[in-house]
Amino acid sequence: MQRPSGRSAPQLRDINIVRNYTRHAEGSVLVCFGDTHVICTASVEKGVPRFMRGQGLGWVTAEYGISKLGENTITVDCDVIQADGGTRTAAITGACVAVVDALNHLQREKLIKDDPLLQMVASVSVGIYQGVPVLDLDYPEDSSADTDMNVVM
Repeated sequence: MQRPSGRSAPQLRDINIVRNYTRHAEGSVLVCFGDTHVICTASVEKGVPRFMRGQGLGWVTAEYGISKLGENTITVDCDVIQADGGTRTAAITGACVAVVDALNHLQREKLIKDDPLLQMVASVSVGIYQGVPVLDLDYPEDSSADTDMNVVM
């Protein structure tokens, strides 16, 4: 079986993460999984939603309460600017790096004392293409795969 990209079954596309991609977000990356390009930003805002006030917990708009974040909010936004399969996996991976950079900003500014992040996450797709298990499906594979799923760890 020959993959459309010429890669071997377990071979990832080239992955590139450019940090500090935009000027105004405290955390921002351009993440590229081959020809899939996603801009991920993590913007910090002092304060939390009204129902979270007074608890000493932070807020990420993905609706995760995080202790050690103080009463600060991190808004994560991912925009696909070019798609060739794997947009969700690229966004998940890039968003994690952007959040790390936003947390580093909060620590540098002495708005939080400790790093609240317990571990990093990344994601990749796996699937069956022409009867063969493959890693990191691009669009031609994803659109005609027998089955596929995203793995986040």
